[in-house]
Amino acid sequence: MKSTKVLFVFAVAGLCAAALLTMPEAVTAGAKKGLSICAGVLIPSLFPFLALSGFLSSPAIAGMLGRAMRPVTRTLFGLPGECGIVILLSAVGGFPVGARMTAKLFAEGRIAQKEAHRLLSFCVNAGPAFLMTAVGAVMLGSRRAGFVLFAATTVSMLLLGMVQGILLPVPAEKRGPVRQKEAGDDSIAYAFTAAVGDAVPAMLSICAWMILFSCLVSVLGNLVQEEPLRRLVFLFAEVTLGAQAAAREGDVALIAGLVGFGGFCVHCQVLPFVQSTGMPYLRFLLFRCLSGVLSFGVAKILLAFFPCDIAKDVALRFSYQIFSVSVPATLALLFLCAVLICSLSAQTGGGDGLKPLKQKTRIG
Repeated sequence: MKSTKVLFVFAVAGLCAAALLTMPEAVTAGAKKGLSICAGVLIPSLFPFLALSGFLSSPAIAGMLGRAMRPVTRTLFGLPGECGIVILLSAVGGFPVGARMTAKLFAEGRIAQKEAHRLLSFCVNAGPAFLMTAVGAVMLGSRRAGFVLFAATTVSMLLLGMVQGILLPVPAEKRGPVRQKEAGDDSIAYAFTAAVGDAVPAMLSICAWMILFSCLVSVLGNLVQEEPLRRLVFLFAEVTLGAQAAAREGDVALIAGLVGFGGFCVHCQVLPFVQSTGMPYLRFLLFRCLSGVLSFGVAKILLAFFPCDIAKDVALRFSYQIFSVSVPATLALLFLCAVLICSLSAQTGGGDGLKPLKQKTRIG
């Protein structure tokens, strides 16, 4: 079994190297698309919520919010109060926010393992900035369609969590050792600055996966000529490209299902957080499939009451506007890299007299 895995890894690496050598134009085009999506969609919609989620999950804030939200989260989801802010920000923040907060709370011993697994089963959702603006207004040319998408995915997320809370209550479980309180934990100012610094490497990781999958989709699009198979590659590889492919047909319910599933690019983004809690990927994948099916069904119901007029030519203009060479994308990524380098320098005590910061708990 081990030798088979090694051979498989070498085969995949060899195919990737061959693609880089034989199809440099497709790889370059895919990288440009990925950079454009990072600047036009991901960074504006995700980075503020990554920083906010880190701030709200800090010990200085999470305790107060947990006590306030305990009645709601315990009644509806069978989870402790600390999970309430995770559920809330998962609905409005974007895909990796909920998984990142869950892994942080688990690593610090503030939620048990089964509670973390329950959160990860449904707290992976797209945010309104992506659904209502990028997909609804730009791709589909209909703000109502964006609202339907956001409502469908949010309702399916909450239903998936509440049904589990009612039918499969989380049994009492001993939590891990709580991280020792350190200087600055009670400081709101420190919590804010630390949250912004922690959001930078997370944002860079998300952008890296986006660029990699954009290159992969571009190469596979050149290799696969059969239209049904080619369409499946675009639909399930990366959620933004999949939404654009479905938008050309004006299929709002299909987009809702794709967003509920997340795409394998999103799965790779959240996989380190999932693994850090000990949750098997196959279990996570099962819940993503359930979320996709449920989102599709809820969207069908909503569309019966709120029909949407789709501008079918908008998707073509979107591909031209967003998937072009983007100077802002390059500048934004360079800025994030600079902040990351400064943060690493400060943590190691390097730089021009910078004082080392406290050691942070590693996730994943």
